[in-house]
Amino acid sequence: MTLLPNKPIFETDFKYSSFDEATATGTISTKAGEYSAMLPRDWCIGFVPHGGYLTSLLLAVGTKHMTTHPRLSRLNQPHPIHTAVTFLSRCAPGPAKLVAAALKTGRQYTFLRVTLYQDVPRLEANIAFTHMTEHQNGPTLRTVPPRPPPPLTNGLWDTTKGDPLRDTRPVTNKLHYKAAPDSHFGSDKDNSPSIREQWVRMADGSKFSIASLGYLSDMFLPLPENYAEISGAYWYPTLALSIEVKRAPEAGGWDVLFRRVESKVIENGRMDITVDIFDEQGGIVAISHHVAIIVDAARNRRKVAAKL
Repeated sequence: MTLLPNKPIFETDFKYSSFDEATATGTISTKAGEYSAMLPRDWCIGFVPHGGYLTSLLLAVGTKHMTTHPRLSRLNQPHPIHTAVTFLSRCAPGPAKLVAAALKTGRQYTFLRVTLYQDVPRLEANIAFTHMTEHQNGPTLRTVPPRPPPPLTNGLWDTTKGDPLRDTRPVTNKLHYKAAPDSHFGSDKDNSPSIREQWVRMADGSKFSIASLGYLSDMFLPLPENYAEISGAYWYPTLALSIEVKRAPEAGGWDVLFRRVESKVIENGRMDITVDIFDEQGGIVAISHHVAIIVDAARNRRKVAAKL
């Protein structure tokens, strides 16, 4: 079973990239907020760069701009606490230009817009920045706690080798997973196919940062594939995605995180997705909401080489 009529082929000497390499950016002009990036083939679903990876790239650029721009860096607001991304049209592997612009600055919160261009705008993010320990000091109130993650067990981590569509989704190989042993990649297909629960870590051994939460919040095998009604080849592009970050990591980042992925309504080819991300102590790290659609896999096709 293959997702695409023509699956992506990687040469034997292809150099696969780490998260840090894939989100690395060059600076064209800090003052103008212009940056460059190269979108790698191995961070794609089929022939299209993965939406979560692109979200991480925009977060990385926004953070770089906030912390290096002569005026913005003086605000001391390095943490992106909320991101709202709109995917205007699909990208292609290759060069991209990113432009960051301040929409509003403030003593506690600053809002940036980061836009990715390949010929035309392909996606944009509105990002709210603050300093999570120095600028947030209001009331803290107790709420009904969410269902806690299951214990993180010892033993080997899983990959997506059991996924029949793995060869068309190279970006899935960037994570390792742990889930209930009798589940389908963290889902009970018979009783709760619209939910997926997994402990995750980066396959290359790196730690999760706030920027990598963009990738993590969108990198899971699609929930519709838990349903018997989905028997053909489909693609599940994201229309819009938001992430609210509840806490910053300790120095260096998170080694392991847990996520609970759930859809409330899947109807007429459109679905909502909520992703709750927890740390090893059971604290909520981030909450993400998506709108995605279900389309024929033939729409995920190779484009002409990307241009700036």
